[in-house]
This record gives sequence, structure tokens and C-alpha cells, in this order.
Amino acid sequence: MDPDIIIVAGMVTVIIGITALVSAFTDRRWPWVALALFIIGGGAITYAVRENPGLYAIDRLDQPVFNVIAMIIN
Repeated sequence: MDPDIIIVAGMVTVIIGITALVSAFTDRRWPWVALALFIIGGGAITYAVRENPGLYAIDRLDQPVFNVIAMIIN
């Protein structure tokens, strides 16, 4: 699988985890779903970065997102 897809899927999963975390705190319950989403998303991001060292950096994280959007459009 393309590492750009993996890192973008991980970033989307972490973003969904943030919304689940906020929802759990507003309902005053334990954020189990948010914790699971953080672990899955963080694992996907870690896997993509470790498989391709030097390819991803903080200041260049928009490039994989645009690549995946371009893949979806084409």
C-alpha cells in the first residue's frame, strides 16, 4: 500500500479521535473510543514514517494529503 495513503488515513483517524475525546468529556464518560482511535492512527503514522525514513517531515505533511486527494480525483 502507498505510504501516503497510510499516513493520511492515520491523520484522519487521529482527527476523528480528537472529536471522540471531546464528545466523551462533554458526556462525562471514559474516552475508550478516542483512546482506540489514537492508538490506531498513531500506529499508522508511525508505520508510514518508519518504513520511509526521511520522506515525511512536519513542515511537509501537506504534500501527502494533496497526493491522496489527487489520487482520489484521478
